Amino acid sequence: MKEELGELNAYQKPEPNLEVRTREGWQAYLGDEVPSPGEAVAILHPQHERVYAAVVRHLGARRVELWAPYWPSWVEAGLAVERSYQTSAINLTPGQGTPGQGTPGHAIVVPESEGIARIWPYAPTLTELQGERPPLFLGLDAVDTIAPVVRGGLNLVIDTQDSPDHPSALFTSLASHIRRALSEESPELYVLDAASVFSDAHTLIAPGKTPDQQVSALRVAVALGAAQRGRHAEVLNVLCLPVLQEFRQVSAPQEAATQWGLRELVELLNTHLASTHSTRQTTLLYLGIPPHLGGLAEIIETLCLGEVDAQLVITPEGRFNPERSVSRADISDAQQEKQQQSLSMLARSSSALDRADLFGESELSSSERDDINQANMLKVDLRSALASM
Repeated sequence: MKEELGELNAYQKPEPNLEVRTREGWQAYLGDEVPSPGEAVAILHPQHERVYAAVVRHLGARRVELWAPYWPSWVEAGLAVERSYQTSAINLTPGQGTPGQGTPGHAIVVPESEGIARIWPYAPTLTELQGERPPLFLGLDAVDTIAPVVRGGLNLVIDTQDSPDHPSALFTSLASHIRRALSEESPELYVLDAASVFSDAHTLIAPGKTPDQQVSALRVAVALGAAQRGRHAEVLNVLCLPVLQEFRQVSAPQEAATQWGLRELVELLNTHLASTHSTRQTTLLYLGIPPHLGGLAEIIETLCLGEVDAQLVITPEGRFNPERSVSRADISDAQQEKQQQSLSMLARSSSALDRADLFGESELSSSERDDINQANMLKVDLRSALASM
Protein backbone atom coordinates (compact mmCIF):
# COMPACT_ATOMS: atom_id res chain seq x y z
CA MET A 1 0.00 0.00 0.00
CA LYS A 2 2.83 2.40 0.89
CA GLU A 3 4.52 1.66 -2.45
CA GLU A 4 1.29 2.41 -4.31
CA LEU A 5 0.84 5.69 -2.41
CA GLY A 6 4.45 6.57 -3.17
CA GLU A 7 3.93 6.00 -6.88
CA LEU A 8 0.74 8.07 -6.77
CA ASN A 9 2.50 10.94 -5.00
CA ALA A 10 5.41 10.73 -7.45
CA TYR A 11 3.11 11.05 -10.47
CA GLN A 12 3.47 14.33 -12.27
CA LYS A 13 0.86 15.53 -14.71
CA PRO A 14 2.44 15.83 -18.18
CA GLU A 15 2.85 19.28 -19.65
CA PRO A 16 1.31 20.08 -23.05
CA ASN A 17 3.73 18.80 -25.68
CA LEU A 18 4.18 17.23 -29.10
CA GLU A 19 4.07 13.44 -28.95
CA VAL A 20 4.25 11.58 -32.28
CA ARG A 21 4.00 12.23 -36.02
CA THR A 22 0.62 11.58 -37.58
CA ARG A 23 -0.83 11.30 -41.05
CA GLU A 24 -1.11 15.08 -41.48
CA GLY A 25 1.25 16.46 -38.87
CA TRP A 26 1.71 15.90 -35.13
CA GLN A 27 -0.27 14.50 -32.23
CA ALA A 28 -0.15 16.86 -29.28
CA TYR A 29 -1.23 16.51 -25.67
CA LEU A 30 -2.95 19.71 -24.51
CA GLY A 31 -4.00 18.88 -20.96
CA ASP A 32 -7.29 20.06 -19.49
CA GLU A 33 -7.88 22.88 -21.99
CA VAL A 34 -8.38 21.17 -25.33
CA PRO A 35 -8.63 23.74 -28.15
CA SER A 36 -11.41 23.66 -30.72
CA PRO A 37 -10.77 22.58 -34.32
CA GLY A 38 -9.28 25.50 -36.21
CA GLU A 39 -7.48 27.09 -33.26
CA ALA A 40 -3.82 28.05 -33.67
CA VAL A 41 -1.44 26.25 -31.30
CA ALA A 42 2.11 27.54 -30.74
CA ILE A 43 5.08 25.16 -30.82
CA LEU A 44 7.92 26.35 -28.60
CA HIS A 45 11.66 25.75 -28.90
CA PRO A 46 14.27 27.44 -26.68
CA GLN A 47 16.51 28.30 -29.64
CA HIS A 48 13.96 29.13 -32.35
CA GLU A 49 11.06 31.49 -32.86
CA ARG A 50 7.70 29.97 -32.10
CA VAL A 51 5.73 28.54 -34.99
CA TYR A 52 2.03 27.76 -35.18
CA ALA A 53 -0.05 24.82 -36.32
CA ALA A 54 -3.80 24.42 -36.69
CA VAL A 55 -5.95 21.92 -34.81
CA VAL A 56 -7.62 19.78 -37.48
CA ARG A 57 -9.23 17.08 -35.33
CA HIS A 58 -9.67 15.81 -31.78
CA LEU A 59 -8.08 12.43 -31.07
CA GLY A 60 -9.50 11.85 -27.59
CA ALA A 61 -7.68 11.58 -24.26
CA ARG A 62 -7.00 15.36 -24.33
CA ARG A 63 -5.06 15.04 -27.56
CA VAL A 64 -5.41 16.76 -30.91
CA GLU A 65 -3.91 16.45 -34.37
CA LEU A 66 -2.01 19.53 -35.53
CA TRP A 67 -1.51 20.49 -39.17
CA ALA A 68 0.76 22.97 -40.89
CA PRO A 69 1.66 23.27 -44.57
CA TYR A 70 5.33 23.38 -43.62
CA TRP A 71 7.18 21.94 -40.62
CA PRO A 72 10.62 23.33 -39.69
CA SER A 73 13.32 20.68 -39.39
CA TRP A 74 13.75 21.40 -35.68
CA VAL A 75 10.20 20.33 -34.78
CA GLU A 76 10.42 17.12 -32.75
CA ALA A 77 8.60 15.11 -30.12
CA GLY A 78 8.68 16.56 -26.62
CA LEU A 79 8.55 20.24 -27.59
CA ALA A 80 6.16 22.33 -25.52
CA VAL A 81 2.92 23.55 -27.09
CA GLU A 82 0.73 26.45 -26.05
CA ARG A 83 -2.78 27.57 -26.92
CA SER A 84 -3.15 30.92 -28.69
CA TYR A 85 -6.90 31.22 -28.04
CA GLN A 86 -7.21 32.52 -31.61
CA THR A 87 -8.49 30.92 -34.78
CA SER A 88 -5.68 29.85 -37.11
CA ALA A 89 -5.12 31.65 -40.38
CA ILE A 90 -2.89 31.45 -43.44
CA ASN A 91 -0.22 34.06 -44.10
CA LEU A 92 0.73 33.21 -47.68
CA THR A 93 3.94 34.64 -49.08
CA PRO A 94 3.80 35.05 -52.88
CA GLY A 95 6.10 32.63 -54.66
CA GLN A 96 8.86 33.68 -57.05
CA GLY A 97 7.57 37.23 -57.27
CA THR A 98 4.40 36.24 -59.11
CA PRO A 99 1.34 37.93 -57.59
CA GLY A 100 -1.16 35.47 -56.19
CA GLN A 101 1.16 32.50 -56.57
CA GLY A 102 2.33 30.29 -53.74
CA THR A 103 2.89 26.75 -52.55
CA PRO A 104 2.00 25.05 -49.28
CA GLY A 105 5.64 25.62 -48.33
CA HIS A 106 5.22 29.37 -48.73
CA ALA A 107 2.15 29.37 -46.49
CA ILE A 108 2.53 29.50 -42.73
CA VAL A 109 -0.02 29.14 -39.95
CA VAL A 110 -0.49 32.19 -37.74
CA PRO A 111 -3.13 33.44 -35.30
CA GLU A 112 -6.04 35.15 -37.05
CA SER A 113 -4.86 38.61 -35.98
CA GLU A 114 -1.72 38.12 -38.13
CA GLY A 115 -3.18 36.23 -41.12
CA ILE A 116 -5.10 36.89 -44.32
CA ALA A 117 -7.45 33.89 -44.54
CA ARG A 118 -8.91 31.65 -41.84
CA ILE A 119 -7.85 28.00 -42.12
CA TRP A 120 -11.17 26.99 -40.56
CA PRO A 121 -13.42 29.49 -42.35
CA TYR A 122 -16.84 30.55 -41.18
CA ALA A 123 -19.38 28.23 -42.79
CA PRO A 124 -22.14 30.11 -44.63
CA THR A 125 -25.42 30.26 -42.75
CA LEU A 126 -28.59 28.78 -44.23
CA THR A 127 -29.84 32.24 -45.16
CA GLU A 128 -26.56 32.97 -46.99
CA LEU A 129 -26.58 29.77 -49.06
CA GLN A 130 -27.78 30.16 -52.61
CA GLY A 131 -29.37 26.73 -52.94
CA GLU A 132 -29.68 26.79 -56.74
CA ARG A 133 -27.94 24.24 -58.99
CA PRO A 134 -28.12 25.58 -62.56
CA PRO A 135 -26.49 23.45 -65.26
CA LEU A 136 -23.39 24.64 -67.09
CA PHE A 137 -23.65 23.19 -70.59
CA LEU A 138 -20.32 22.54 -72.32
CA GLY A 139 -21.52 21.60 -75.80
CA LEU A 140 -20.82 17.89 -75.18
CA ASP A 141 -24.26 16.40 -75.80
CA ALA A 142 -23.69 13.17 -73.86
CA VAL A 143 -22.32 14.97 -70.78
CA ASP A 144 -24.87 17.79 -70.97
CA THR A 145 -27.70 15.23 -71.15
CA ILE A 146 -26.64 12.62 -68.59
CA ALA A 147 -24.49 14.52 -66.07
CA PRO A 148 -24.33 18.26 -66.72
CA VAL A 149 -21.75 20.23 -64.76
CA VAL A 150 -23.37 22.22 -61.94
CA ARG A 151 -22.55 25.90 -61.93
CA GLY A 152 -21.92 26.94 -58.35
CA GLY A 153 -21.61 23.32 -57.21
CA LEU A 154 -19.03 20.66 -56.37
CA ASN A 155 -18.22 18.64 -59.50
CA LEU A 156 -16.17 15.47 -59.00
CA VAL A 157 -14.25 13.99 -61.94
CA ILE A 158 -13.22 10.36 -61.37
CA ASP A 159 -10.51 9.54 -63.90
CA THR A 160 -9.65 5.84 -64.31
CA GLN A 161 -7.07 6.33 -67.06
CA ASP A 162 -3.52 5.09 -66.61
CA SER A 163 -2.09 8.60 -66.86
CA PRO A 164 1.46 9.57 -65.88
CA ASP A 165 0.19 13.02 -64.93
CA HIS A 166 -1.83 14.08 -61.90
CA PRO A 167 -4.20 15.48 -62.96
CA SER A 168 -4.41 14.04 -66.46
CA ALA A 169 -4.21 16.07 -69.67
CA LEU A 170 -7.85 15.19 -70.30
CA PHE A 171 -8.90 16.79 -67.00
CA THR A 172 -6.87 19.88 -67.90
CA SER A 173 -8.74 20.13 -71.20
CA LEU A 174 -12.10 19.68 -69.45
CA ALA A 175 -11.20 22.36 -66.88
CA SER A 176 -10.28 24.77 -69.69
CA HIS A 177 -13.69 24.30 -71.33
CA ILE A 178 -15.49 24.80 -68.02
CA ARG A 179 -13.49 27.98 -67.41
CA ARG A 180 -14.37 29.24 -70.89
CA ALA A 181 -18.07 28.50 -70.37
CA LEU A 182 -18.08 30.30 -67.01
CA SER A 183 -16.18 33.27 -68.45
CA GLU A 184 -18.84 33.66 -71.13
CA GLU A 185 -21.46 33.85 -68.37
CA SER A 186 -19.33 36.02 -66.07
CA PRO A 187 -16.36 37.90 -67.62
CA GLU A 188 -15.06 38.83 -64.15
CA LEU A 189 -14.51 35.17 -63.23
CA TYR A 190 -11.94 34.65 -60.45
CA VAL A 191 -9.88 31.44 -60.79
CA LEU A 192 -8.14 29.59 -57.96
CA ASP A 193 -6.00 26.71 -59.20
CA ALA A 194 -4.50 24.13 -56.84
CA ALA A 195 -4.11 21.46 -59.53
CA SER A 196 -1.43 23.01 -61.78
CA VAL A 197 -3.92 23.33 -64.65
CA PHE A 198 -3.67 27.05 -65.44
CA SER A 199 -0.62 29.28 -65.51
CA ASP A 200 -2.69 32.47 -65.45
CA ALA A 201 -5.06 31.79 -62.55
CA HIS A 202 -5.56 34.59 -60.05
CA THR A 203 -4.35 32.31 -57.26
CA LEU A 204 -1.95 29.44 -57.96
CA ILE A 205 -1.14 26.80 -55.35
CA ALA A 206 1.31 24.05 -56.25
CA PRO A 207 -0.33 20.73 -55.29
CA GLY A 208 2.92 18.92 -54.48
CA LYS A 209 3.97 15.37 -55.31
CA THR A 210 3.08 13.38 -52.19
CA PRO A 211 -0.34 12.78 -50.60
CA ASP A 212 0.51 14.81 -47.49
CA GLN A 213 1.61 17.77 -49.64
CA GLN A 214 -1.58 17.45 -51.68
CA VAL A 215 -3.76 17.45 -48.56
CA SER A 216 -1.91 20.56 -47.36
CA ALA A 217 -2.47 22.25 -50.72
CA LEU A 218 -6.18 21.42 -50.48
CA ARG A 219 -6.45 22.95 -47.00
CA VAL A 220 -4.64 26.10 -48.16
CA ALA A 221 -6.94 26.27 -51.19
CA VAL A 222 -10.05 26.01 -49.00
CA ALA A 223 -8.80 28.85 -46.80
CA LEU A 224 -8.01 31.12 -49.75
CA GLY A 225 -11.13 30.09 -51.69
CA ALA A 226 -13.44 30.80 -48.76
CA ALA A 227 -11.72 34.18 -48.36
CA GLN A 228 -13.10 35.19 -51.78
CA ARG A 229 -16.65 35.01 -50.45
CA GLY A 230 -18.19 38.44 -50.87
CA ARG A 231 -15.20 39.72 -52.85
CA HIS A 232 -15.98 38.15 -56.23
CA ALA A 233 -19.34 37.26 -57.75
CA GLU A 234 -18.09 34.19 -59.66
CA VAL A 235 -15.24 31.88 -58.59
CA LEU A 236 -13.84 28.72 -60.19
CA ASN A 237 -11.84 26.42 -57.89
CA VAL A 238 -9.79 23.70 -59.60
CA LEU A 239 -8.62 21.20 -57.00
CA CYS A 240 -7.15 17.70 -56.64
CA LEU A 241 -7.80 15.02 -54.08
CA PRO A 242 -4.57 13.33 -52.92
CA VAL A 243 -3.02 10.56 -54.97
CA LEU A 244 -4.36 7.23 -53.73
CA GLN A 245 -1.76 4.84 -52.40
CA GLU A 246 -1.31 1.41 -53.93
CA PHE A 247 -2.63 -1.25 -51.59
CA ARG A 248 -0.79 -4.45 -50.79
CA GLN A 249 -2.12 -7.98 -50.36
CA VAL A 250 -2.39 -7.41 -46.61
CA SER A 251 -4.78 -4.50 -47.06
CA ALA A 252 -8.11 -4.12 -48.80
CA PRO A 253 -8.60 -1.79 -51.81
CA GLN A 254 -10.88 0.53 -49.86
CA GLU A 255 -8.03 1.30 -47.44
CA ALA A 256 -6.23 3.05 -50.28
CA ALA A 257 -9.20 5.38 -50.66
CA THR A 258 -9.81 6.04 -46.98
CA GLN A 259 -6.16 6.50 -46.00
CA TRP A 260 -6.39 10.26 -46.44
CA GLY A 261 -10.00 10.68 -45.32
CA LEU A 262 -11.50 11.51 -48.72
CA ARG A 263 -14.96 11.92 -47.21
CA GLU A 264 -13.63 14.44 -44.69
CA LEU A 265 -11.94 16.43 -47.46
CA VAL A 266 -15.06 16.41 -49.67
CA GLU A 267 -17.19 17.58 -46.74
CA LEU A 268 -14.63 20.32 -46.06
CA LEU A 269 -15.10 21.59 -49.62
CA ASN A 270 -18.88 21.24 -49.43
CA THR A 271 -19.03 23.28 -46.25
CA HIS A 272 -16.60 26.10 -46.92
CA LEU A 273 -16.73 26.48 -50.71
CA ALA A 274 -20.52 26.48 -50.94
CA SER A 275 -22.17 29.10 -53.14
CA THR A 276 -23.80 32.05 -51.42
CA HIS A 277 -25.97 34.91 -52.62
CA SER A 278 -22.85 37.08 -52.87
CA THR A 279 -20.45 34.56 -54.45
CA ARG A 280 -21.09 31.61 -56.74
CA GLN A 281 -18.33 29.01 -56.20
CA THR A 282 -17.95 26.36 -58.90
CA THR A 283 -15.52 23.67 -57.79
CA LEU A 284 -13.96 21.13 -60.13
CA LEU A 285 -12.41 18.30 -58.11
CA TYR A 286 -10.11 15.65 -59.59
CA LEU A 287 -9.74 12.09 -58.31
CA GLY A 288 -7.39 9.83 -60.26
CA ILE A 289 -7.81 6.06 -59.89
CA PRO A 290 -5.32 4.32 -62.23
CA PRO A 291 -5.79 0.63 -63.11
CA HIS A 292 -2.86 -0.54 -60.96
CA LEU A 293 -4.97 0.17 -57.87
CA GLY A 294 -6.63 -3.14 -58.64
CA GLY A 295 -10.38 -2.71 -58.88
CA LEU A 296 -10.71 0.37 -56.68
CA ALA A 297 -12.35 2.22 -59.57
CA GLU A 298 -15.19 -0.31 -59.49
CA ILE A 299 -16.01 0.25 -55.81
CA ILE A 300 -15.07 3.90 -55.26
CA GLU A 301 -18.71 5.03 -55.30
CA THR A 302 -19.55 2.67 -52.43
CA LEU A 303 -17.04 4.29 -50.07
CA CYS A 304 -19.21 7.27 -49.06
CA LEU A 305 -17.05 10.03 -50.51
CA GLY A 306 -19.56 12.63 -49.39
CA GLU A 307 -22.15 14.58 -51.33
CA VAL A 308 -21.23 16.05 -54.69
CA ASP A 309 -23.46 17.94 -57.11
CA ALA A 310 -22.17 16.17 -60.21
CA GLN A 311 -19.96 13.17 -60.83
CA LEU A 312 -18.27 12.58 -64.17
CA VAL A 313 -16.47 9.27 -64.67
CA ILE A 314 -13.79 8.82 -67.33
CA THR A 315 -13.09 5.28 -68.54
CA PRO A 316 -9.55 3.86 -68.90
CA GLU A 317 -9.88 4.57 -72.65
CA GLY A 318 -10.62 8.26 -72.02
CA ARG A 319 -14.33 7.98 -72.76
CA PHE A 320 -17.31 9.39 -70.88
CA ASN A 321 -18.96 6.70 -68.74
CA PRO A 322 -22.72 7.48 -68.80
CA GLU A 323 -23.72 4.54 -66.56
CA ARG A 324 -21.73 5.85 -63.59
CA SER A 325 -21.99 9.60 -64.13
CA VAL A 326 -24.73 11.56 -62.33
CA SER A 327 -25.79 15.14 -61.72
CA ARG A 328 -28.18 17.03 -59.46
CA ALA A 329 -28.40 20.04 -61.77
CA ASP A 330 -31.77 21.80 -61.92
CA ILE A 331 -32.61 21.13 -65.57
CA SER A 332 -35.77 22.02 -67.48
CA ASP A 333 -38.69 19.64 -68.05
CA ALA A 334 -37.60 19.06 -71.65
CA GLN A 335 -34.05 18.30 -70.53
CA GLN A 336 -35.35 15.94 -67.83
CA GLU A 337 -37.39 14.07 -70.42
CA LYS A 338 -34.36 13.72 -72.69
CA GLN A 339 -32.26 12.57 -69.75
CA GLN A 340 -34.81 9.94 -68.70
CA GLN A 341 -35.06 8.63 -72.26
CA SER A 342 -31.27 8.27 -72.39
CA LEU A 343 -31.13 6.53 -69.01
CA SER A 344 -33.89 4.12 -70.05
CA MET A 345 -32.02 3.36 -73.24
CA LEU A 346 -28.82 2.69 -71.25
CA ALA A 347 -30.73 0.25 -69.02
CA ARG A 348 -32.17 -1.56 -72.06
CA SER A 349 -28.72 -1.69 -73.64
CA SER A 350 -27.26 -3.25 -70.49
CA SER A 351 -29.98 -5.92 -70.49
CA ALA A 352 -29.38 -6.60 -74.19
CA LEU A 353 -25.65 -7.06 -73.61
CA ASP A 354 -26.40 -9.52 -70.81
CA ARG A 355 -28.65 -11.48 -73.19
CA ALA A 356 -25.94 -11.47 -75.84
CA ASP A 357 -23.45 -12.92 -73.35
CA LEU A 358 -25.85 -15.74 -72.51
CA PHE A 359 -27.36 -16.59 -75.89
CA GLY A 360 -25.14 -14.92 -78.47
CA GLU A 361 -25.57 -11.73 -80.50
CA SER A 362 -27.61 -13.55 -83.13
CA GLU A 363 -30.49 -13.79 -80.64
CA LEU A 364 -30.77 -10.00 -80.25
CA SER A 365 -33.68 -8.16 -81.81
CA SER A 366 -33.18 -5.13 -84.04
CA SER A 367 -34.43 -2.81 -81.28
CA GLU A 368 -31.91 -4.28 -78.84
CA ARG A 369 -29.13 -3.71 -81.37
CA ASP A 370 -30.30 -0.12 -81.78
CA ASP A 371 -30.18 0.40 -78.02
CA ILE A 372 -26.61 -0.92 -77.88
CA ASN A 373 -25.52 1.34 -80.74
CA GLN A 374 -27.14 4.41 -79.16
CA ALA A 375 -25.56 3.60 -75.79
CA ASN A 376 -22.14 3.39 -77.45
CA MET A 377 -22.73 6.82 -78.98
CA LEU A 378 -23.16 8.24 -75.46
CA LYS A 379 -19.75 6.82 -74.49
CA VAL A 380 -18.08 9.67 -76.31
CA ASP A 381 -14.31 9.88 -76.71
CA LEU A 382 -13.66 12.95 -74.57
CA ARG A 383 -10.21 13.63 -76.00
CA SER A 384 -11.51 13.92 -79.54
CA ALA A 385 -14.71 15.71 -78.54
CA LEU A 386 -12.93 18.37 -76.49
CA ALA A 387 -10.19 18.83 -79.10
CA SER A 388 -12.77 19.48 -81.82
CA MET A 389 -14.61 22.19 -79.85
